[in-house]
Amino acid sequence: MAQMSGNSAFWIDFDVARTAVTTLVELAHDEPDERPPCVLLVGQSGMGKTSILRETQRRIALDFPEPADWGEARYEPMLRTVIPSGSTALKINLTLLWKQGWPITGKTHRIADLKVVELLRRQRTRLVGIDNVHAILTAGGRARRDTPDAFRFLDERGQCPDGGRRA
Repeated sequence: MAQMSGNSAFWIDFDVARTAVTTLVELAHDEPDERPPCVLLVGQSGMGKTSILRETQRRIALDFPEPADWGEARYEPMLRTVIPSGSTALKINLTLLWKQGWPITGKTHRIADLKVVELLRRQRTRLVGIDNVHAILTAGGRARRDTPDAFRFLDERGQCPDGGRRA
């Protein structure tokens, strides 16, 4: 076992976990289109999903260090968050905005989905990792229908800002 730097969690280097981390880091090395890939890691509780995302985030941060001329803006090569329970697209987007350091106000609720995409681009985010996806399976009604739509929006490749498709 190797302790992760700056974190109290441990990285246990199993073959399957190593393969998952390698795949995710390779995905981050692909040049993102309009939006970075959004990865959902699914598995039974206690199987190491969170550890895989943490190790992936650590390695991506090493592979994509903050540029020297970056300035005051937040730099997020991988954004990792836990999906809120009873999630809706709005809750997911507000969670991602909060993780990116954006203040949550009444106005933010109206523009959350577009602001998330804008910040991911400005912060040069290479990969979005969302943990606790099982919250979708236990959700009911609107949350169960709305959450996959939010993920599709975050990961929509080739989508133009005006909603039209690229040729």
